[in-house]
Amino acid sequence: MTTIDAHDDKIWALATPQDKANQFDTFATGAADGQIKIWRDCTKEREEEELEKKEQLFLQEQEFQKALQGGDYKAALRLALALDKPYNFRLLVEKIMKVETETYEATLGELLQGLSVEDLTKLFGYVREWNLIGRTYIPAQVVLKVLLRVYDSDTLCQVKQMGEVVDALMAYNKRHLEVRAREGSEA
Repeated sequence: MTTIDAHDDKIWALATPQDKANQFDTFATGAADGQIKIWRDCTKEREEEELEKKEQLFLQEQEFQKALQGGDYKAALRLALALDKPYNFRLLVEKIMKVETETYEATLGELLQGLSVEDLTKLFGYVREWNLIGRTYIPAQVVLKVLLRVYDSDTLCQVKQMGEVVDALMAYNKRHLEVRAREGSEA
Protein backbone atom coordinates (compact mmCIF):
# COMPACT_ATOMS: atom_id res chain seq x y z
CA MET A 1 0.00 0.00 0.00
CA THR A 2 1.34 3.40 -0.99
CA THR A 3 0.13 6.84 -0.01
CA ILE A 4 0.59 9.58 -2.59
CA ASP A 5 -0.10 13.26 -1.98
CA ALA A 6 -1.29 14.43 -5.38
CA HIS A 7 -4.20 16.68 -4.50
CA ASP A 8 -4.07 19.87 -2.47
CA ASP A 9 -7.53 19.35 -0.98
CA LYS A 10 -10.05 16.60 -0.18
CA ILE A 11 -10.92 14.05 -2.86
CA TRP A 12 -14.63 14.19 -3.71
CA ALA A 13 -14.84 11.80 -6.63
CA LEU A 14 -13.37 8.43 -7.62
CA ALA A 15 -14.10 6.86 -11.00
CA THR A 16 -13.09 3.37 -12.12
CA PRO A 17 -13.37 1.92 -15.64
CA GLN A 18 -16.50 -0.01 -16.49
CA ASP A 19 -14.96 -2.59 -18.83
CA LYS A 20 -13.82 -5.73 -17.04
CA ALA A 21 -10.53 -6.02 -18.98
CA ASN A 22 -9.15 -2.88 -17.35
CA GLN A 23 -10.76 -3.31 -13.96
CA PHE A 24 -8.86 -1.35 -11.30
CA ASP A 25 -5.69 -0.93 -13.37
CA THR A 26 -6.57 2.72 -13.88
CA PHE A 27 -8.85 5.11 -12.10
CA ALA A 28 -9.45 8.84 -11.77
CA THR A 29 -9.86 11.13 -8.80
CA GLY A 30 -11.34 14.59 -8.57
CA ALA A 31 -10.75 16.89 -5.64
CA ALA A 32 -11.84 20.18 -4.15
CA ASP A 33 -8.59 21.69 -5.49
CA GLY A 34 -10.18 21.61 -8.97
CA GLN A 35 -7.85 18.94 -10.34
CA ILE A 36 -8.60 15.58 -11.89
CA LYS A 37 -5.83 12.98 -11.64
CA ILE A 38 -5.62 9.79 -13.68
CA TRP A 39 -3.94 6.89 -11.86
CA ARG A 40 -2.53 3.59 -12.99
CA ASP A 41 -1.76 0.73 -10.60
CA CYS A 42 1.82 -0.34 -11.27
CA THR A 43 2.22 -2.57 -8.23
CA LYS A 44 2.95 -5.69 -10.30
CA GLU A 45 5.57 -3.85 -12.36
CA ARG A 46 7.32 -2.62 -9.21
CA GLU A 47 7.25 -6.08 -7.67
CA GLU A 48 8.76 -7.52 -10.87
CA GLU A 49 11.48 -4.82 -10.86
CA GLU A 50 12.29 -5.58 -7.21
CA LEU A 51 12.47 -9.30 -7.96
CA GLU A 52 14.74 -8.62 -10.92
CA LYS A 53 17.02 -6.44 -8.75
CA LYS A 54 17.22 -9.18 -6.11
CA GLU A 55 18.05 -11.77 -8.76
CA GLN A 56 20.75 -9.50 -10.20
CA LEU A 57 22.28 -8.96 -6.75
CA PHE A 58 22.23 -12.70 -6.13
CA LEU A 59 24.00 -13.36 -9.43
CA GLN A 60 26.61 -10.68 -8.70
CA GLU A 61 27.17 -12.17 -5.25
CA GLN A 62 27.72 -15.57 -6.86
CA GLU A 63 30.13 -14.00 -9.37
CA PHE A 64 32.04 -12.42 -6.49
CA GLN A 65 32.37 -15.76 -4.68
CA LYS A 66 33.49 -17.46 -7.89
CA ALA A 67 36.08 -14.74 -8.60
CA LEU A 68 37.34 -14.85 -5.01
CA GLN A 69 37.69 -18.62 -5.00
CA GLY A 70 39.32 -18.58 -8.44
CA GLY A 71 41.86 -15.93 -7.44
CA ASP A 72 40.52 -13.36 -9.92
CA TYR A 73 41.15 -10.46 -7.55
CA LYS A 74 40.35 -7.69 -10.05
CA ALA A 75 36.90 -9.13 -10.78
CA ALA A 76 36.27 -9.70 -7.06
CA LEU A 77 37.25 -6.09 -6.28
CA ARG A 78 35.04 -4.73 -9.07
CA LEU A 79 32.07 -6.75 -7.82
CA ALA A 80 32.63 -5.90 -4.14
CA LEU A 81 32.64 -2.19 -5.03
CA ALA A 82 29.65 -2.51 -7.38
CA LEU A 83 27.67 -4.33 -4.68
CA ASP A 84 28.93 -1.84 -2.06
CA LYS A 85 29.63 -4.71 0.32
CA PRO A 86 32.38 -3.94 2.84
CA TYR A 87 32.28 -7.55 4.04
CA ASN A 88 33.03 -8.86 0.54
CA PHE A 89 35.94 -6.49 0.15
CA ARG A 90 37.28 -7.54 3.55
CA LEU A 91 37.04 -11.19 2.48
CA LEU A 92 39.12 -10.30 -0.57
CA VAL A 93 41.75 -8.49 1.51
CA GLU A 94 41.94 -11.29 4.06
CA LYS A 95 42.29 -13.93 1.33
CA ILE A 96 45.13 -12.00 -0.32
CA MET A 97 46.83 -11.59 3.07
CA LYS A 98 46.48 -15.32 3.76
CA VAL A 99 47.48 -16.64 0.32
CA GLU A 100 50.28 -14.18 -0.39
CA THR A 101 51.85 -13.81 3.04
CA GLU A 102 55.06 -12.22 1.74
CA THR A 103 53.68 -10.10 -1.12
CA TYR A 104 50.14 -9.14 -0.10
CA GLU A 105 50.91 -5.41 0.15
CA ALA A 106 52.33 -5.36 -3.38
CA THR A 107 49.36 -7.35 -4.68
CA LEU A 108 46.91 -4.98 -2.98
CA GLY A 109 48.87 -2.00 -4.30
CA GLU A 110 48.51 -3.23 -7.88
CA LEU A 111 44.87 -4.09 -7.33
CA LEU A 112 43.90 -0.73 -5.83
CA GLN A 113 45.63 1.49 -8.41
CA GLY A 114 43.56 3.66 -10.70
CA LEU A 115 40.33 3.68 -8.69
CA SER A 116 37.86 6.51 -9.09
CA VAL A 117 37.36 9.04 -6.29
CA GLU A 118 33.94 7.48 -5.72
CA ASP A 119 35.49 4.03 -5.21
CA LEU A 120 38.20 5.50 -2.99
CA THR A 121 35.48 7.13 -0.90
CA LYS A 122 33.82 3.72 -0.49
CA LEU A 123 37.11 2.08 0.47
CA PHE A 124 37.97 4.71 3.07
CA GLY A 125 34.46 4.24 4.47
CA TYR A 126 35.10 0.50 4.70
CA VAL A 127 38.46 1.11 6.37
CA ARG A 128 36.80 3.42 8.91
CA GLU A 129 34.15 0.75 9.66
CA TRP A 130 36.67 -2.05 10.05
CA ASN A 131 38.99 0.05 12.18
CA LEU A 132 36.26 0.40 14.81
CA ILE A 133 36.36 -3.31 15.63
CA GLY A 134 39.29 -5.10 17.23
CA ARG A 135 39.06 -8.22 15.06
CA THR A 136 38.94 -6.30 11.76
CA TYR A 137 41.33 -3.43 12.35
CA ILE A 138 44.34 -5.28 10.91
CA PRO A 139 42.84 -5.53 7.39
CA ALA A 140 41.82 -1.88 7.83
CA GLN A 141 45.38 -0.88 8.62
CA VAL A 142 46.76 -2.89 5.69
CA VAL A 143 44.35 -1.28 3.20
CA LEU A 144 44.96 2.15 4.70
CA LYS A 145 48.74 1.73 4.35
CA VAL A 146 48.38 0.61 0.73
CA LEU A 147 45.98 3.43 -0.19
CA LEU A 148 48.25 6.04 1.39
CA ARG A 149 51.21 4.62 -0.52
CA VAL A 150 49.44 4.31 -3.89
CA TYR A 151 47.58 7.65 -4.03
CA ASP A 152 49.00 11.15 -3.81
CA SER A 153 47.67 13.79 -1.45
CA ASP A 154 45.81 15.67 -4.20
CA THR A 155 43.76 12.57 -5.02
CA LEU A 156 43.17 11.75 -1.36
CA CYS A 157 41.92 15.28 -0.71
CA GLN A 158 39.13 14.64 -3.23
CA VAL A 159 37.74 11.78 -1.14
CA LYS A 160 34.42 12.85 0.37
CA GLN A 161 34.38 13.32 4.15
CA MET A 162 38.09 12.55 4.42
CA GLY A 163 38.36 14.71 7.55
CA GLU A 164 35.79 12.57 9.37
CA VAL A 165 37.56 9.39 8.22
CA VAL A 166 40.91 10.67 9.51
CA ASP A 167 39.39 11.71 12.85
CA ALA A 168 37.78 8.28 13.34
CA LEU A 169 40.97 6.49 12.32
CA MET A 170 43.11 8.56 14.70
CA ALA A 171 40.80 7.96 17.67
CA TYR A 172 40.54 4.23 17.17
CA ASN A 173 44.18 3.77 16.20
CA LYS A 174 45.10 5.27 19.56
CA ARG A 175 42.76 2.82 21.28
CA HIS A 176 44.17 -0.17 19.34
CA LEU A 177 47.73 0.86 20.25
CA GLU A 178 46.80 1.10 23.93
CA VAL A 179 45.21 -2.37 23.85
CA ARG A 180 48.24 -3.88 22.13
CA ALA A 181 50.56 -2.19 24.63
CA ARG A 182 48.53 -3.65 27.54
CA GLU A 183 48.54 -7.09 25.92
CA GLY A 184 52.31 -6.83 25.41
CA SER A 185 52.94 -5.90 29.03
CA GLU A 186 50.76 -8.77 30.28
CA ALA A 187 52.68 -11.36 28.27
